[in-house]
Amino acid sequence: MNFPAGTNTIPGGGGSSIQADWLVSINVNKNILNFQDIARFMNFSPQEFLLIELDQIDFEDHLTNFSLSQAPEELEESIRTVGIIHPVGLVRKSEGYRIVCGHRRLSIARKLKFSSVSAFIINTNLADEELISFNLQENRSHRQYGDIEKGGILTILKKSGVEDDRLVQEYMPLVGLEKSKKLLNDFLQTSRLSHGFQKLLHDLNVSLRIANVICGWSKESRDSAEILFSILRPGVNKWRDLLELLDETALREKLEPCEIIQWTPLQAILEQTHLSPGQKYDSIVQSLHPRRYPLLSDLNKKIAGALDRLDLHPDTLVKTHKNFENDEVRIEMKFRNISELKGQLLRLTPAVDSPAMQELVDTLRNLD
Repeated sequence: MNFPAGTNTIPGGGGSSIQADWLVSINVNKNILNFQDIARFMNFSPQEFLLIELDQIDFEDHLTNFSLSQAPEELEESIRTVGIIHPVGLVRKSEGYRIVCGHRRLSIARKLKFSSVSAFIINTNLADEELISFNLQENRSHRQYGDIEKGGILTILKKSGVEDDRLVQEYMPLVGLEKSKKLLNDFLQTSRLSHGFQKLLHDLNVSLRIANVICGWSKESRDSAEILFSILRPGVNKWRDLLELLDETALREKLEPCEIIQWTPLQAILEQTHLSPGQKYDSIVQSLHPRRYPLLSDLNKKIAGALDRLDLHPDTLVKTHKNFENDEVRIEMKFRNISELKGQLLRLTPAVDSPAMQELVDTLRNLD
């Protein structure tokens, strides 16, 4: 790099030299100071501040890449305009460097075809757990992880050799979780999901409580659910309702959830290209409801048949409780003048004494 005459530089070692005056100005950034404070706290320090060529960085090493979201557009625009002001954290390896902090910034730099980036270089040989801990500490003040991301972090730590007691006592608070062995086991269950399914759950903001239902399914059922929900992409409440419907139906019929999802009428709905995802969702729920609640479905059909035989005026509505929790029947009439009211009453009066009305009342009274 070319700097004005008389300026101080720091030797670059494996990279280029950096202007000392620029380094001082950068160090007023709170995040950089955090990086150094964390290093001191962990009994080592970044020994060099260098420009590193992107082709020297191992982008395939995802040990400390916990994000399931794409980088914010604002971050990309900022880097496009002013570059990477907050240097990334790298650690030396036998050939090149592995990423400790700054995966999203580096991915943007590569996308924008940067040739090099500014980086703090950690020369100390650190174990995987220490690198993960360093990343979590560095991001603690400004990163909020979703449930699925938290599960991924705890899983990586466990695979790195961290025992469950330490995960509970040291790392769960670090990612914003209460200390709980049961909760830890729940979060570790997310590792049973494919990366694509984890990303889908994260993108749609599905909580661990909902996701854990799927985690307990077989691989074939999890794969089938991933395809289903990738097509429907429902909101959180609808996701929960359909998941419960699938799980309870499978349990009731002693089948695997994938057998319910692969049911021919359900698959036929998914293949209807003229339907929106929302319309497909509603049709699937309507198709599954009779399988999950066969008695309720039969009761609905019986009452609907009785109401049809009453032959009431279209503006005369007979209503029962949605889930038949009581035997109450309510009659509503919509009219604008006396003539319309009389017309409805003329059809209602004989309907009251009809066998259909008696069947309706008897059906509701005999629900128990």
